[in-house]
Amino acid sequence: MYYSKSESNIIALMVIYHNVEKHFIYIPYICVHPDCWGCGISRQILSYLMLHLPAHINEVYLEVRKDNERGIHLYEKFGFYEFEDRGVKHLMKKEIYKINV
Repeated sequence: MYYSKSESNIIALMVIYHNVEKHFIYIPYICVHPDCWGCGISRQILSYLMLHLPAHINEVYLEVRKDNERGIHLYEKFGFYEFEDRGVKHLMKKEIYKINV
C-alpha cells in the first residue's frame, strides 16, 4: 500500500498486488479523499510507483470505473490502455519496456 497524508489524515491510498513470479503489478484501487480531488495526488502517487518499479516488472495493470473519466484520462497519459472490459470497470494495462545498455 502507498498512501499520502495531510497532517494526521490519510488523504489518498493506492493498493497494489506484486506478482513476483509473473513479473507484474496489479492496482485494484487508487482512492483520493473528495476534498483533495483535482490536486494531482493520484498523479503523484502513481508517478512515485512507476519511478520505483522493481527491475523485473514487465507490466502494470489497474482497474478503473468506466464513469471515472478523469481517472481514465490520467491513466492514458501514463501509457495505460483498455485491456479488458469488466462490466462497470475497465482493466487497463501498461507494458514496461527495458532499455539494455
